[in-house]
Amino acid sequence: MGGSGNCNHCGQNQTNIWNADLPVIEGRTYVLLIENWGSPDGGYTLDFSASEASIYDDVRPELMDVHEEEITCGVTEVVCEFTENVMCESVNTTDFLFSGPGGPYTVLDCQGQTCMLGGEMERTYTLIIDRPISEDGDYSLQLVR
Repeated sequence: MGGSGNCNHCGQNQTNIWNADLPVIEGRTYVLLIENWGSPDGGYTLDFSASEASIYDDVRPELMDVHEEEITCGVTEVVCEFTENVMCESVNTTDFLFSGPGGPYTVLDCQGQTCMLGGEMERTYTLIIDRPISEDGDYSLQLVR
């Protein structure tokens, strides 16, 4: 209820689509949790335009997991997962070094399923390497950037 929007009880069901403005104090950390959001449009909009605050994420994403059970002889794909969603446009083939027996390998492409469907962020990416894995051994995936 409240908020700076021009509608507190809108729509057919008189839903409370605006929340109260939140006073933000410099130097404090805030977490925005949206839970059990239901919408016939499948989403919502967060509008910080009335604020003078700078909102940023100061924790860089890291590689959390490489789906090693999927790396077998003959494959040309390596699936990796970040600690958080990463902007699709910011992930490039040059961000990764993949090495191991028969390598180093060149990453030719990196694809995120959500990105390919038109989304903006993804947590899991599939890396396409330049030749199939040809032998067992220890492989390494490094994030260069």
